[in-house]
Amino acid sequence: MTVLDSPRWLPGRSIVVAKVPAAEPVVAAVRLRYDESARAGMPAHITVFSPFLPAGRLTPDVLDELGRLVSRHRAFDVTFAGLGRFPVALWLAPEPPQPLRALPEAIAAHWPETPLHGGRFKKAIPHPTVASDQSTQVYDVVEETLGPVLPFTARITGLHLMVTDGASWNDRAQFALG
Repeated sequence: MTVLDSPRWLPGRSIVVAKVPAAEPVVAAVRLRYDESARAGMPAHITVFSPFLPAGRLTPDVLDELGRLVSRHRAFDVTFAGLGRFPVALWLAPEPPQPLRALPEAIAAHWPETPLHGGRFKKAIPHPTVASDQSTQVYDVVEETLGPVLPFTARITGLHLMVTDGASWNDRAQFALG
């Protein structure tokens, strides 16, 4: 499956993310090799809300509302000391996860017509993906590679609204945490 074949990459799809620049020196090379979103311009990040509203609905009023909602939450630090797995992804485990769970809950409450993850999952498990759609053996190698460089801490100071054109992800807006 290519980027253009995946429903998560439909042109005009938007997502809200917390970029994690402190993770780039640790995971950039692995992500470029094993995570298609990295090759499409998505920096190391924690997905806060996906999908958000389609690009055509991202009016100035919506952006203002999202900015006000985000500003009600404080900036915070997270430490990445371990790794987790889903069947389709290997990811860094943030501690504490609570601030990262409060943000999608607030967005979902404000825009109930847009359920988190399209309603596929009941609860958000915040994480930055480092490898996706790979074999168990690849995940094992990546864990061995990243294990020795953990832990590290990152400060989350804002959220970004990212929009895809079907081939790459682009920043649409940035919102500061309070």
